[in-house]
Amino acid sequence: GPALDAIVAERVMGLPHVRRMPGEAWSIYSACQHTECADPVPLYSTDIGAAWSVLERMRERGYDWVLCHTYDTPPRYVATLQVTAGVQPGTDVIAATMPLAICIAALQAMEQFA
Repeated sequence: GPALDAIVAERVMGLPHVRRMPGEAWSIYSACQHTECADPVPLYSTDIGAAWSVLERMRERGYDWVLCHTYDTPPRYVATLQVTAGVQPGTDVIAATMPLAICIAALQAMEQFA
């Protein structure tokens, strides 16, 4: 959801000035810090297009990734992120949606391999 999206924006995407003003949605503020200068935080955990940008950012940081789904009903989605050199085990996440699996795997990888 929105709080997870904000954490991904900060910790994975490296976006500065992510915060939530009272009564407002999570936003990315420019240096001026005015509400009219803010952009909404992308919906990383629910939109596959936004989640794909997380994978691309992780690739820039030296991670390989594998995505797949289970044949359960309903299906579950798996995201695996691993340091490209492959010397450390990857981080696997199973979630109800692919964007959610991607976001959680990225956050875990950032913490595990930092």
